[in-house]
Amino acid sequence: METVRPAKKSETIFTKLLATIMLCVLGTLIFVNAMKGIMILNFDINEGITSYYDSSVAFNLATQYAHNAAEAYFNNYEFHGDLGYNYRVEKNTEEGLVLVAENRHLAQTARDYAFGAWQDENKYIFISRTVESDDPVVVTVSLPTRADATESMERGMYAFDLAMGATKTVVPVLAVSSFLFIIVLVWLLSSSGHEYGYPGLKISFLDKIPLDVSTVALVLFEFCIMLVMKETVQDAHYRTLPYFIVAELIVGGLALLAWMMSFAVRVKAGRWWSDSIIYLILSVFWEIFKNISLVLRFVLLIVVYAIAALYFFSEHEIVPYLIISGLMALYLIWWAIKAKHVKDYGTAIAHGVTDYHINTERLPLDLKQHVESLSSIEQGINEAVDRQMKSEHMKTELITNVSHDIKTPLTSIISYVDLLNKEHTPEQEKQYLEVLSRQSDRLKKLTEDLIEASKASTGNISANLSAVDIREMLEQSLGEYEEKFAQKNLEIITVLSDEPLIARADGSLLWRVLNNIYSNITKYAMNNTRVYINGLRQEDEIFLSIKNISDQQLNISADELMERFVQGDRSRHNEGSGLGLNIARSLMEIQQGEMNVSIDGDLFKVDLIMKAY
Repeated sequence: METVRPAKKSETIFTKLLATIMLCVLGTLIFVNAMKGIMILNFDINEGITSYYDSSVAFNLATQYAHNAAEAYFNNYEFHGDLGYNYRVEKNTEEGLVLVAENRHLAQTARDYAFGAWQDENKYIFISRTVESDDPVVVTVSLPTRADATESMERGMYAFDLAMGATKTVVPVLAVSSFLFIIVLVWLLSSSGHEYGYPGLKISFLDKIPLDVSTVALVLFEFCIMLVMKETVQDAHYRTLPYFIVAELIVGGLALLAWMMSFAVRVKAGRWWSDSIIYLILSVFWEIFKNISLVLRFVLLIVVYAIAALYFFSEHEIVPYLIISGLMALYLIWWAIKAKHVKDYGTAIAHGVTDYHINTERLPLDLKQHVESLSSIEQGINEAVDRQMKSEHMKTELITNVSHDIKTPLTSIISYVDLLNKEHTPEQEKQYLEVLSRQSDRLKKLTEDLIEASKASTGNISANLSAVDIREMLEQSLGEYEEKFAQKNLEIITVLSDEPLIARADGSLLWRVLNNIYSNITKYAMNNTRVYINGLRQEDEIFLSIKNISDQQLNISADELMERFVQGDRSRHNEGSGLGLNIARSLMEIQQGEMNVSIDGDLFKVDLIMKAY
C-alpha cells in the first residue's frame, strides 16, 4: 500500500537536479579534504614538520634506498636505483669510514660527477643510514632538491605542498561540507517519488526493475569504476590524477544516488521487498511448502535430520551432532507445547468458555490455521447466540407492542359499534361511523404492515433485478409526495452527480422502500425545514442519502430504531405501525443492497447502497 503525501512546491525536477549538482560539489569537497587530511597525517605535518625532507615519507624513502644500495654491495652487483640517486657505501673500520662502493649516476644528466659533486648542497640533500649486518656499512644517499627531482620525487613534494596549504582549512571545510552533504542527501531521498503537480507517488522505469537486479547491476557498475580508477592511478600524471579520480567518483556516486532514491520510492510504495526476484522465488517455495501435508513436512524434517546426524556421527563430529540433535529436540518440545495450548483452546470452546484467548503470532503454521478455524467456529456460535437472543427479544417486543396497537383500534371499534346499537342522533351516527372507518383503516394498515414485514424478513418476496434509473425514480416518487411535503412546508433539496445513476434493483421494491422513507418523513419531520437527497456513483455502487430534521427529540439509537418493530410509545399515537424502516431494510437486502440509518442529534439520515448496473 502506497504511503502518499502531497508533493511540495520545492519538489520539482529542476530543484532535484540542482540538489544533485550540489551533492556532487559537496562530495568532491569531502573527498579532496579527506585526502588532504590523510596526507597531513602521513607527512607528520600535525606534529610540526615544515619540510618534505624532514617528513617520515622522505625518511622511509631514503632508508629503503640505502638498504637497496647495501644489498647491491653485499651481493656484488652495481646498483643504480630506479630513481637514479647518487649513493656511497662506507665500511666502518678501525681507521674510520672507508669508501667501499659508490654510484654517481644521475637520471637527469649523462655527465659523470666527481666525488666532490656530492658536496653541492644546492642540488642534493644527503641522508646517511647505517645498515646492520655481519659486515656493517654506512650508506649515504642523496635526495635531489625540487629543481633536480625525478617525477616520483616531485609527486611526493607536490602532495606535501598540498597538505601544508590545507592545514588550517581542512577540518572546518570537511565538517561543513559533510553536514551540508547529509542535509541535501536526506532531502533528495525524502523527495524521491514526489513531483509537484503530479498526484500520488511517481514510479519511474528504474523503480519498476526488481530490487535485487538493480542491486547486482549497481555492484557490477561500481566494480568497473574501481577497475578504471586502478588503471588511472597507474597511468595518469600525478598533477591530473586527482581530476580523473574525482570524475570517476562522481560517476560512481551518481549511480549509487540513483539506486538510493529508487530504494526510497520502493519503501514509500511499500513494495521494496515484494518486487524482488528473490521474494518471488521464496514465495513459490513457501506456497509449495504450505500445500504439503503436515505429515509429509515432518517426514522431510526427520529425513534431513537423519542424513545430517549420520554424516556428523560417521565423521566423529560429536559437537555438530549434539547441536543438531538438541535443536531437533527443542523444536519438537516447542511444537508439543503449542499443540497443548491449542488443545486447551478447543476444550474451552467445547465447554462454552467465550473469553479464552490464545496468541497465534508464535504458533507453527498448521496450528495457527487450526486456531483460526476454531476462532471462526467460536465467532459463529457467538453470533448465532446473539441472533437468537435478539430474535427472542424482538418476538417478545412484537407481541407486547403489536398487541397494544391491535387492541387500541379494536377497543375503539367495539365501543363505537356498541354506541351505534344504542339510541343516538343522526349527527352522532355520522361521527361514530367516521371513527369506525378511521380505526378500521388503521387496523388494516397494521395488519398489512405485519404481513409485509413477515414476508420481507423471511425472504418470501422475490426480486426481479434490472436496470433502474435512480434519477427518474426520484422525480416520480417525489411527485407522489409533493402534496404531503407541502402540508408540512418541507423544502426538498436534491443534489445528484452528473454521471448516470443506473442501479441494479427491483423497481417496485425500491419504490416501496422510498415510499416508506417518505412516509416516515411526513410523519416525524419538523415543519418548515429542508429534506436533503444526495445521489452519486462510486466505482460499482450507487449511493443515495436522505436527511431530515426530526420534529421530536430522538432518544433512541439507530440500531434500536432499525431492530424494533415499534418506534417507542410515540408511534402508537400516529397512524403508522412503526414497521416502515424495518420493512425498507429487508426489502433492500432482498435486492442485494444495504440500508443504514444514523442519528446525529435531531438529524435523521438514511443511506441506501445499491449495485450499479
